Amino acid sequence: MSDNLKRYVAIKQALRQLYPKEPQGRLGHSLNVLAMFINGIVASKSTHTRQVAKKTPVAAKVTLSLKPPWNAQVPWCEEEATGP
Repeated sequence: MSDNLKRYVAIKQALRQLYPKEPQGRLGHSLNVLAMFINGIVASKSTHTRQVAKKTPVAAKVTLSLKPPWNAQVPWCEEEATGP
């Protein structure tokens, strides 16, 4: 087992100890995501999302944030804006 996976499993077990029953459904999924995020912060020694995603034990896709061009954000033209 890699260090990232060992750390992730330990964090996940520690989080699950906070609940009397095994977390199910959305809560269980949220705890897994929280464990991955905490593991990424500890491993990357940073809180930047891209660096954290690179250190998760599962294959996380690091995406770029692309913004649309300025003219794509304005759906109206000047003629419509002035009105009759």
